[in-house]
Parts: sequence; structure tokens; C-alpha cells
Amino acid sequence: MVRKMAFVGCCYLAGLFFASFLNLKSDFILACAVLPIGFLFYFLVSKKIEVPVCAIFFSAGLLVYGFYETAVYRPMLENAGKECLAEGIVLEVSNYQDDKSQYVANGTINGRKGKFVVFCQTQDCDVFDEIKIFGKASAFKDTYTFPAEDYYKAKGIFLEFEEPLQVSTQKRFSPFKYLIAYREYICDRIFSVLPGEEGRALAAMLFGDKSGLENETKTNLFRVGIGHIMSVSGAHLAIISDFFMRILSFFKINKKLKFAVLEVLIIFFCIMAGLCQPVLRSAAMLTIVYGAEVFKRRSDTLNSLGLASFLLLAGQPFAVRDSSFLLSFAGVLGIGVFAPVLCSKISESGIKGKFLKYAAVMLCVSVVVFPVSFLYFDEVSIISPVANFILIPVCSMALICGFIVVLVGGVGFLSFLPLVFAGLCCKFVIRASNFLADLKFSSLPLGYEFIGIGIAVSIVLIVLGFFIFKDIKSTAVISIACVFGLLFSGEFYSFANKDTLFAAVVGDSTSSSLVICKGDTAFAVDLNGGRNNAKNLQKYLCRAGIREVDFIVPLNSTQSLAAYQKRFGNFNVDGIFIRQDDFCLDGFNVLGCIPQKIVSEGFEVDFGDLRMRFGDKNSVEIFYGMFSMLCMSGNNPPKDYDNGWDFILSYDGKLVETENGMLFSLEKGGCGILVSCKKNGEANLRRIENAGRF
Repeated sequence: MVRKMAFVGCCYLAGLFFASFLNLKSDFILACAVLPIGFLFYFLVSKKIEVPVCAIFFSAGLLVYGFYETAVYRPMLENAGKECLAEGIVLEVSNYQDDKSQYVANGTINGRKGKFVVFCQTQDCDVFDEIKIFGKASAFKDTYTFPAEDYYKAKGIFLEFEEPLQVSTQKRFSPFKYLIAYREYICDRIFSVLPGEEGRALAAMLFGDKSGLENETKTNLFRVGIGHIMSVSGAHLAIISDFFMRILSFFKINKKLKFAVLEVLIIFFCIMAGLCQPVLRSAAMLTIVYGAEVFKRRSDTLNSLGLASFLLLAGQPFAVRDSSFLLSFAGVLGIGVFAPVLCSKISESGIKGKFLKYAAVMLCVSVVVFPVSFLYFDEVSIISPVANFILIPVCSMALICGFIVVLVGGVGFLSFLPLVFAGLCCKFVIRASNFLADLKFSSLPLGYEFIGIGIAVSIVLIVLGFFIFKDIKSTAVISIACVFGLLFSGEFYSFANKDTLFAAVVGDSTSSSLVICKGDTAFAVDLNGGRNNAKNLQKYLCRAGIREVDFIVPLNSTQSLAAYQKRFGNFNVDGIFIRQDDFCLDGFNVLGCIPQKIVSEGFEVDFGDLRMRFGDKNSVEIFYGMFSMLCMSGNNPPKDYDNGWDFILSYDGKLVETENGMLFSLEKGGCGILVSCKKNGEANLRRIENAGRF
């Protein structure tokens, strides 16, 4: 059987992925159905051994995920809410304000092996030191902006400890500490030559530390489709490996020595990158690819990808839902599998042929990564093929220069010129990303309910078109038509709802905000001054495709204005209103606006047919035509309906229709709901749904 590991690894991955959406009973039933179908097809229809092999490993993936969840995950969750003794080796350290830190450790919880997270006062503790705690464990809970449960579960971390009763640490020798100290030294060297944002961008590419980048810059990089280059991933290691392989090819050394030198560089990069999973996955695959020639085996990208996936997921099945893993897998699949097939159809030679082939590679990557982006992000970049075509080579040059600086030890006369050149490359990437992201059609918001179906149909049409026509021009025409179709659908949806009012209270009891969307603009009101309100509003508006904000009304402005300044740099904000009692320096500028003070209660904002009145107890009244609604941050709607509101909306996912006294509840409370009503003010409740799904 040709490409044995390709069938084994990819089918095992597919089984794990489908199982992640099901329970053990469904996994078992589906596995029992797939296995006989595969063998019947083999005996009755075709004698190709690939069919039963695929059925076996797809079923294996289903069962492994189900049994792992039953035997490992659920027993660990039984410790949630109990006092536990946990000890282990620290893997990650994140420091925050107010002398607080978060530690990720691998060890035991009440004697059971597993990883855990500790949030407590900053300890005298570094990576690879020992930590021992005693306190109440808790399961991760999703918030409006962060799916904590799925995120940590995919990384094999099931429990967290917040402010445990006892914390003790012990220093432990590890040679890796010297490499971490060396990494910090290189960062200091980079910042000494490149003190601006280009230096922080280079550090992000080399070591994955994006904390220094402005939120606006990070948003724009992802909006144009190259945000992955600022997170250490398999792409970085592939770029560096390819560069040094080309350098080594100039020297007359045997294949084994060349492979050994490359492996040393790969291991060194993995350690410098903090041994993160995407880099380790890429290292495994690159070792298989480059080692095939040394051990006289035929190198095949799909085979190597299947083997690497199988090895990496065998002991950690939950990693199949890790966004970085799926993006890495999809990227390699696009570059190494689909792109060569598409490029083989290009007959042109010379500069034109190279240009078309490179464009075909970027198109393949964008198409394959598209569905993964839909699962994990609020926007999908439409302009990514163009941005990748222009900016990825520039990023590659910056990355290679940065790695050279790492290899030469940051020595002044050896590292100065590479750092200057890398800084110029990063500055160009940042400015180009800011320009492209400002284009109206640079990205497609994923909040519209039809986008998921549209993306799935587009991918099917592109794949069918490729196999039917087997022509790059036809495939390109279908791809462009699908993109314009999605864009047109979004514009048509906006036009059809230009007279529709969308109201939502997003967040939870501690951080709730009101969002009113009308046409292509929005109004945002901070209801309780929660620390995550700016983040919640940013997420909602991005998913709704809104970039124009008429005004923002933050509560507790002295604390929250800085958060809005940080989060809303990508929005055009026309006005900032603050409560009369809130302190603000005269002439203080926020998002290009000078905050205007309003009375705390009874203040009205009139936009013609839309009128908003601010009340007491963190509430806002909305009047749209003949329609009225009370939005509030509390979870107990008032029992007195004398004011004649049509609806009462609160953060806990409940909506009261006052005329009939009806109460609607969502399965997932705490994120508010979305209500839409026509301008005529008729009591026409079109949808009640989670605000996270616009």
C-alpha cells in the first residue's frame, strides 16, 4: 500500500476530530458502523486495502478520544471544588500586575498525573523549578471572549488553582534555564538596537512573545492573514530549516553529517522557542522529511504529515482541537500536498511561471486554512493570498536575520547589520498590514449566521472545480467568484437589515455592556465598569463587521478609558461620553476624541428614529420608532412594567416580553441575547440567541 502512514495518520486525526464533538456512546456507535462498512466495501466492491485501513484507524480515533475522556479527563474533573494537593515541574510563567503570576505545571493532583494552572502571588520560581500547592481546584469556565475549557483541554490542562491556601517552591537545576537566560539576553540585545515596535515584532517571531505588540497591530496582522507569523509555529522552523539546508548544500559533506547539523539547529530552535507544541510538531515532521533521504526512504509530504500527526496525537488525543495544531496541519497540507498538484498544471516558465506558482501556493494555503479559521476566529482574511504573497517573504528575511543574531550570540559587530535589516523588514510588514487592514473588504466577519454554510459550499465548489476542470485558471476563477460571492452576501445582508436594530447585552455579571448596531455603525454603553467590557465589545463588533462607532459611554472612566484606548484602535470612534461624576483630565484625548461629560441619570442621545436614555442602576432605555426596550446589567428584571417597555434585556441571557409576561431563557446564559426588530416598532421578535453568534 502506497502512502501507508498518510492513510493511517490522517484517518486517525479525522476520527479524533469528529469524536471531539460527540460523547463516548456516539463514538462507539459510529465506530461500530464505520468498521463493517469499510470491510464490506473491501470484499464486495474493491480489493483496495486502503479502505479497511482507513476504517480501522478512523474508528480507532473515535474510540481513543472517547475512552481517554472517560478514563482520564472526567476522573480529573471530579477534583473540581475539592481541596487538593498538587505538585509538579513548572513549564510556563506569566507575570501580571499587582505582583500576581500564573504558573503552568506538569505533575500530579492528588496522586493522579496531569497538568494544572496556578494563579497566585508571584513566587521565587522559574521555569523547570518545582512547585507544590494545597488549595481548592476548579474546572475552567468559558467566557464571552475566551473559551478557556476547550483551550486548556486541548493542551492537556484540566484544572486550575486560584489563590491556593499554601504555595511552596523549590529551585531545581536544569540546563534549559541557561538557554532561557540566553533568550532574554538576545531580547535585550534586539530592543537595544530596535527599541520600537519593529523590535517587539522580531522578538515575537523568534520567541512567540507578543505582549509588547500593540493590540491594534496584532488585530491588523490577523485581519490581513499573517498573524500566525508573529506566533512561533512550524512555519518558522520550516523557513529556517530550508535556509540552512540551502547553505549546507554548498559544502561537500555527506548526507548524514548534513542531517546531523540540521537536527542540532532544529533542536536549538525548539528550545529557544520554549518547546511549544507547534514547533515540536514541525520538528517531528521535518526530521521525518529530511531523514528520509538519509535512510534511503522516499520522502513524501503527505506520508510525513500523517506519521507526525499520528505520533503527536497518540498520547495526547485532545490536541486535535488545538487551533495551532490544526492551523499547522492545514498549512502543511496546503503547501506540501495541494500546491504541488496545482503548480504542476502551470506550463509557463521563467519569471511569469515562478510568479504564478508562488501565487498558487499562497492560494492553496489560504483555501485550506479557511475552515480552521472559521472555527477559532471572529474574522477570516479575504486579502490573505495577496498579503501572504507580498509579506511572507519579507517576514522570512526578518526571521532568518533574527536567527543569525541568536547563533552569533548577539555580538555587536556581527549582529548589528542583521538587526537593522530585520527591523526594516518588520517595519514594512507592520505598515503594510495597517494599510491593507484598513481596506473595507480586507476581512469577512464570521458573525453572520450564513457565513459558515457559505464557506463550506465555497470550499466544496473550489475542490470540485479543481478535479473537474484540472486547470489552474478555472480553479482561480471559481475561487475568486466564491470570495466575491461571500463579500456580496455580507453586503446584501447589511443592506437588507439597514433598518433593523440589533441590541445585545454582552459579557457576564461582572463585565456587561450594551451594544446597539444599526446599519454599519454601532453605539456602545459600559453598564457596570467591568474590567473585560472593552474586550467583550471589541469581540462583538468584530464579529458583526462593524468598524464605525458613533459613541462609547464607559463607566468608571478613570479605570476603563485606558482599556478602550487599547482595544478600539481599529475602530473609527466619533465620540466618548463619560458620567458627570467621573474624573478626567481636561483636554485628555481618547481614540482621537475629547470625552464629554453627561449627567448620570436622565441624559438622552437622539439619532432621529433612535433615541437612548440613561437611567439609574446601570440601565439604558432604547426607543426605536414605536419600539421600546430596557437594557440593564442586573439579573433580576423589575416587576413593575408601568413604563411600558416592550422588552427587558439583561446580561444573564433572559428576555422578558412585558405584554404577555413571557420569559425566554437560553441554554448558555451569561452572554446576553440578540434581539432584532424592524423600524416600524411592531413587536416583531425575529430571533433570540446567544450574543456570541451574531
